[in-house]
Amino acid sequence: MDEVYYSTGQAARELGVTQARVRALCESESIEATCTAGGQWRISRKHIEHLKRDGLPSVPRHLPNTDHRPAAPARSRRGVGLLAEPSQTVIGSAEEVVCLENEVESLGLRRRKEEALDWFREREEREAQRCAEREEAEREHQAIAMRQRQRQVWEEKWLEYALKSIPADTPHSFRLEVHRAAEEVLQGLNLIPTDSITCQLVVAAVDRALAPWRKSKQIAEAIREAIESYSVPREMRIDRTWKARLLEAAASGLGRLREGAGNLEMETAALQAIALVVREFEHVQACKQLVDGIWRELLSATSEEREQGKEAVEDAMSRLPIGTSRRELERARDAALQPLRSSMARRREEKMRAGVLQFIEIRLAGWPEQLRKQTIAAAQEAVNGLPAGTSEVDVERVKDQVIERFRGIRDRQIRKAHLVDSGLRQIQPYLVKLALDWEFDKGTFALAQELQGKIRAALEEQLRGDETQVEVDKHVRRLVRRELDL
Repeated sequence: MDEVYYSTGQAARELGVTQARVRALCESESIEATCTAGGQWRISRKHIEHLKRDGLPSVPRHLPNTDHRPAAPARSRRGVGLLAEPSQTVIGSAEEVVCLENEVESLGLRRRKEEALDWFREREEREAQRCAEREEAEREHQAIAMRQRQRQVWEEKWLEYALKSIPADTPHSFRLEVHRAAEEVLQGLNLIPTDSITCQLVVAAVDRALAPWRKSKQIAEAIREAIESYSVPREMRIDRTWKARLLEAAASGLGRLREGAGNLEMETAALQAIALVVREFEHVQACKQLVDGIWRELLSATSEEREQGKEAVEDAMSRLPIGTSRRELERARDAALQPLRSSMARRREEKMRAGVLQFIEIRLAGWPEQLRKQTIAAAQEAVNGLPAGTSEVDVERVKDQVIERFRGIRDRQIRKAHLVDSGLRQIQPYLVKLALDWEFDKGTFALAQELQGKIRAALEEQLRGDETQVEVDKHVRRLVRRELDL
């Protein structure tokens, strides 16, 4: 079978490169190619497959600053140099050379023409293919749009039918459920069925969406009958919360019935549920009466203590089961109030001690922050450590003793601070005196500033506050000599 050859444009598409690169590789003989009589390059399919597998080589480049054009023949100043005397043979050879040159130039022009025609033909083919693809896509788009419009009209018609089939007394909120159910059924159909099938499916969807409403309607009727036939206290009927509890309990009881229960079963279940709520209501009312009467049990208590007693009794009542007798409820109330009665005296005493400590910060105004906090903490510890029943006078006395003890500490701290400052003022005079016998690298003022921080830290650590000024001055001189290593 004859070998198949590709043009440079076809080879470029197969290899995924530009036509110019394929032509450059052919001209540089980097790939195997055949040149036609018209100057067109042709590449065999076998070599194309080889290039797909192994990859294209790089296009060779000329050396820079090199002229690769053939050197022109040397010319004399008077024209072309003659190699022999003019003759018919020489003239014929010259004419043949000119003809050959013209023929070669003509072949090159035809080759470039064919390459240009190939490029235009390929561009026209691509443009025609793109136009065909666009026309096909437009036809497909129009067909899809038409099918969508047909389906939209069909869905709108049956959704309107579903909404019109809703009973007049149905709550408006169920219209959304009916619309959603019918829409779900219609959208689940890939193809548009007949009107008969569609009607049956839409009616089924409407019945399914309205089933909760029909069920709730039946339950509401059963609850109404049960409440009317049971002697529900008037307070429950007028109280919104308890009325809601009644309805909720009855609905819960009816919800546990089997599917398809009759009206008698539903009314019986509602009555049983209502009875439990009424018993709970009566229990809550009895507990509320006991809680509201707390003020009579705590006449001497403060409003805060009454509130605490109320909370304690409410907690005790909440732990008793529904149906507990009145006498048992009262015993539970007394037991809940007993701790409060025992703690009332203790609370008053704690309040008295807190009052004693309330204005201690005013007496400590101007004290250092750390010492003030220590004094307050010590006073609180001493007052809180007193035995129960201590009189207010004794509590005041203990507080004053703590303050006086820390006042002595504060006085020593103040004196210590004065001693430290006076000692630091002795550094430079002492350095001036030492400078008479010793030579320093710095001036006495600069040296005194340099030593002041270290000596201050040493004095604050070592002084107690009860030293004399003479002792502090001696200590400062020792520290100066130590720092100067004298």
